[in-house]
Amino acid sequence: MQSSIAHCCSAEEARPDPPSVQVAGWRGKALAVDGDPGNLLLLQRMLERMGFAVGTAGNGLEALAQFAALRPDLVVLDVVIPGIDGMEAGRRIRSMSEGDFVPIIFLTSLADEASMMDCIRAGGDDFLTKPLSFKLLQARVMITERFRDLQRTMAASSEPLAELLEREQSEQRLAERVFSRAINSRNVETQAIALMQCSAATFNGDLVLTQGLPDGGLRILMADITGHGLGAAIGALPVAEAFHAMTLKGVEDLQVLEEVNCKLYAILPSDRFMAASMVSICGNGRRLTWWNGGMPSGWLRSRGGLTELASHASPLGVLPQLMPSDAPRVLSVQDDDGLLLLSDGVIEAVDADGVAFGDGRLSQHLQVWPHGGPVFGDLRAAWERHCGSAALVDDAALLELAIGPSPLDSAALEVGRAWRGGWRWSVELGSDQAEGLFPLKTALAPLGLLDGLDRQAEVLEEILSQLCEQHGGSMRRSGNPAVSARHGGSLKVLIQFDPLPHGGRFVIQASGRLSADAWRSGRSCSGPANGLAGGLEAFCHSVRYDADKGMIEAHYLW
Repeated sequence: MQSSIAHCCSAEEARPDPPSVQVAGWRGKALAVDGDPGNLLLLQRMLERMGFAVGTAGNGLEALAQFAALRPDLVVLDVVIPGIDGMEAGRRIRSMSEGDFVPIIFLTSLADEASMMDCIRAGGDDFLTKPLSFKLLQARVMITERFRDLQRTMAASSEPLAELLEREQSEQRLAERVFSRAINSRNVETQAIALMQCSAATFNGDLVLTQGLPDGGLRILMADITGHGLGAAIGALPVAEAFHAMTLKGVEDLQVLEEVNCKLYAILPSDRFMAASMVSICGNGRRLTWWNGGMPSGWLRSRGGLTELASHASPLGVLPQLMPSDAPRVLSVQDDDGLLLLSDGVIEAVDADGVAFGDGRLSQHLQVWPHGGPVFGDLRAAWERHCGSAALVDDAALLELAIGPSPLDSAALEVGRAWRGGWRWSVELGSDQAEGLFPLKTALAPLGLLDGLDRQAEVLEEILSQLCEQHGGSMRRSGNPAVSARHGGSLKVLIQFDPLPHGGRFVIQASGRLSADAWRSGRSCSGPANGLAGGLEAFCHSVRYDADKGMIEAHYLW
């Protein structure tokens, strides 16, 4: 049953305002909704008298259509209307307002508390009981208009703030690109590494650094600075500088860690630190040196199974000096072994229901990780499916390294440059010129390259002679043929000297066409070679063979 509206106003109140004062619609647009035509007409007259241009609707569906067409500034809506009732119409109108505050006043014949709460839950901002008083309607309209005008004023004042925030975010994105380029530009690239990095903010607080060692090996640092965003990433610059510079010089792992620790202890606040994992693979791919200070366990997949590289040291930047027990550890590795490193953001990432990826899901992939095969692709896909569209709570990094005899190509080394005080010498010889290479000091001494290296000169010559023998024929000083017929073509020799803090290093490389027989003899390195006990691999720090490039390279340190 439709309830009537009693227009309780005096003759003075009912009299229209003078035309010079009242302009139709000066107050905005209003939508009046009532199922009774008489009540709807009276409600329309009231709102027009208040200064509104009024649209009307007699049922719920018509109310929705009129709201979409008029986009009114006020809605007065009877609870009991045909079709969609007033409550449901109010909910839909509220959702259609698209963030713009449009006051909704419900009209109801019920005055109990439950009915009042139903009106509020349905999106109403106020309500009036019938019979309706013009004065009360006018008062309610004035109150809701104040709220509407305040909301619109706040929205307008927030626009400059939104522009300022957008400008700041744009500047942060630009700074992040410059920042990332400064940190990552010196990283070496190799197909042996698969890497994923995801950030929870513009700046990534998870740091991944890679650099080649002078012996052709590879060093990797994965670190997680406390927190995320710019505050976490700012400490990455000095870490990256120390890591790259010291790794290229062949500085030992412990010295690199000590230097990074000192830098972070000096610059970071007392409540900040850097958890880190560092791994070094020597040039022949047979020795792995690892250190873990506060990071999730790394994993080594060898032919014998899984080896956990668990945290055994304090994070960097906590103490002024590393503890004696924090020394790096060493493992023997073989071709086709695999290394997996990850940050805690991988394990702690949650799905839409707040469930973490967790150690359990990680363990499932580790258990089926085949020796000689990858785990990165399946693990990353599972992690991304788990996270879905959920926002990251922390930065995440995941890295897999396929271990082999040559982590880096020679091109990844510092080709074309020598360290201060060092030198590089190279020569290309035809098959009939090889005998002229020996004795080597006749070529290097006049250039001053052997000054202060008298003790090492004979060792250098012995190593080079053996490299050339491995490459296809006897080139020794004893007078044997310089290059056997099976080798053919030219021979390129490169010698590089790098001074080190407590000694030095020779890098000796022989390259050219390498026969299958020469490759097999060099690869096996079986027994002493011409008096050099234990062969090249026993005498040198590392030896690298590359059959495809026809190259043998030895590193001798003292």
